[in-house]
Amino acid sequence: METNEIEEDDNMSYKTQLRNWNFGVYLGVFEEEGIDDDSFDLLDEETIRKIFTKAGPRLNFKQKYQKYLQEKKMPNAPIKNETSLIETASTASTDTIDTFESTESFNSIPIVFKMPADAPLPSPKKSKIIKVDFIDSAFSEGGPKGKLWHRYHNIRKAIKLADSHRITENKENEDQYENPFETIGTRDETSKLLDFLKVAIEPFVKVLEAWEATFKMRRSLYAKKSILDVFRDFPCLRLDSGIQLLEIDFNLRYGDRIDVIYSTFPKVRNAILDEAKERKIKLDTHYEDPNLNAIISLVYLFPPITLKKSRKGGNWRPTRSEILDSFFMLVDNFDEFQERISMRRAKLSQHNLTMQPFAVVIGGSNFFIQIEDQSFKVDSALRTLELTFKMFYALDLGYPCESEHIWLLIEEILFNMKPKKKHPSSASVICDLQYHFNK
Repeated sequence: METNEIEEDDNMSYKTQLRNWNFGVYLGVFEEEGIDDDSFDLLDEETIRKIFTKAGPRLNFKQKYQKYLQEKKMPNAPIKNETSLIETASTASTDTIDTFESTESFNSIPIVFKMPADAPLPSPKKSKIIKVDFIDSAFSEGGPKGKLWHRYHNIRKAIKLADSHRITENKENEDQYENPFETIGTRDETSKLLDFLKVAIEPFVKVLEAWEATFKMRRSLYAKKSILDVFRDFPCLRLDSGIQLLEIDFNLRYGDRIDVIYSTFPKVRNAILDEAKERKIKLDTHYEDPNLNAIISLVYLFPPITLKKSRKGGNWRPTRSEILDSFFMLVDNFDEFQERISMRRAKLSQHNLTMQPFAVVIGGSNFFIQIEDQSFKVDSALRTLELTFKMFYALDLGYPCESEHIWLLIEEILFNMKPKKKHPSSASVICDLQYHFNK
């Protein structure tokens, strides 16, 4: 996965660090909590959850924060077994590394000398043990400096690289998606957490932690299972908070796409509304929320499509109403909602198709996501669009056949992802919208 991260400097302020991580919008919250440069390095789980109330940004921050702490390594942190790691790294090199280490205190830097492989090793009796104490950054403006300090950091980078290579060299057949928060332990421990998820629905904090820790195992075990199997085996998904757990699976796979829609949608929304105005498209109902107006108008920018042959040998040319129902179903009340779902199931059954997740708007202001027989309440039109898209990837599902061309466009221009397939209708509408981007 490609990421555009700015190289970090140990001496930069925490505010600069947040801006580099694209968390500048949270600076006010950090200031309200009285966080400064010193306390930023001491953030605990409770404080992070208080600052980042939404799971998506919180997971993204925790990943970057863990990496930040690992690379910074406060000067008073003990160094363990670094000599053995250096020796391991040296086996793959043509140079011989001779290490002199003080065993008197962990607050010392092992001094490493590199010599050609054919050079004679120094006699242990004649070798000197050099001890260099750490310089506490609190007593030195701008932190420790000098050749020994830079040598120490270079050594640690080599150690980290060697250790990373040793850990990952035998993982070729494992799942390609890594979970940075997976519990460190044996497979049996992860299996116990999976068993916990199959019976527990609370406390939610523990359910959330177990869900994150079992990410890779669940993806492996449920890769070919149906949605009904997944919801049957994990009762926590049938709660209102189940949608948050599914979103975590998407966020762990695509950490750089967590909140991207909130930066791309405003421009796309304006382009959709401008294009609809030029084509003189008028909705039957005009909504107060311009986001919802744009989402519904998007359906009418596409020409009619013809789907594959059904098992009876005929083609299906969905009406715009049928396309809209598979994308954002608009109903006046819950009774109409149930009736429309029954009609849609029957229609799909005629063509040997299954019902995929879709959004529902009841009364113009109540938003839901429908996954099989489970409905999840959502607070806005844009959030509904975001979560519905993420469900396809979290559950490894295809798009609804009637609105596939619409989701392919959303995948490309709102989430900046390479679309699963090409569709001529999507390419045509994208060109029309890009014309308005450049105005």
